[in-house]
Amino acid sequence: MKLLITTICSLLITLSFNALAVTENTNKDIESIIKEAIANPTRPAKDTQRDADRKPDDVMIFSSIKSGDVVADIGSAGGYYTRILSDIVGSKGHVYGFNGIEFARIFKNGNPTDPIATERENVTSIM
Repeated sequence: MKLLITTICSLLITLSFNALAVTENTNKDIESIIKEAIANPTRPAKDTQRDADRKPDDVMIFSSIKSGDVVADIGSAGGYYTRILSDIVGSKGHVYGFNGIEFARIFKNGNPTDPIATERENVTSIM
């Protein structure tokens, strides 16, 4: 039950800082940036197959996250939203992918967002 609550909260508690940050892509509106992030060909197939059910475009538009923001992906698990957020905030922003103690019990081989942090300079993995 705690895992379910944590997972739901991770969607609701995505925090956004630097509300007045300058956007990297001033010629693009946020919806275009979100669509590009979701269409990024480097996203794993297991993530893109979940898009129809998870509706990341609606979630990201609702969150009001934009280029240059610093965000926390609480309960990032395997990084489904972490990758999308990383593309949206861009090089001037940062994403903290946090997995709590509940995830440490599930993911015995370490934090599953560690590889994302290794491949993306604007992601920090925390467990």
